[in-house]
Amino acid sequence: MSLVTNVILMAGVGFDPSIDEPSQKAYQAIDDFLQSTCRQSLKRLDDNRGAYGGSKCFEVSIWTGAFNYLHLTDFIEILKSIDFPDWVQLSYCGQEDEGFTFIQIQSAS
Repeated sequence: MSLVTNVILMAGVGFDPSIDEPSQKAYQAIDDFLQSTCRQSLKRLDDNRGAYGGSKCFEVSIWTGAFNYLHLTDFIEILKSIDFPDWVQLSYCGQEDEGFTFIQIQSAS
């Protein structure tokens, strides 16, 4: 039996864990929560390996995952407790939902 939550985490170009320490700390807090509750991590889609549609690479950070029994309220609280270096939005869709819900976690500085 499963209860899947689909997650898309989107962030401005200032959020890049591959190059700056504030982003690394933010991503580590997210990953620590997901590893401790779901034993999984988000997967990054904006790795600049080329276009995923259209002719350009993403100009924002996009992270995705499908998690079984995600504690969504706790996950949102963790996200809201992090001081991100740029804007962040969360989009999620539960297994029984009829579409995605969008939440503005942090606005641009």
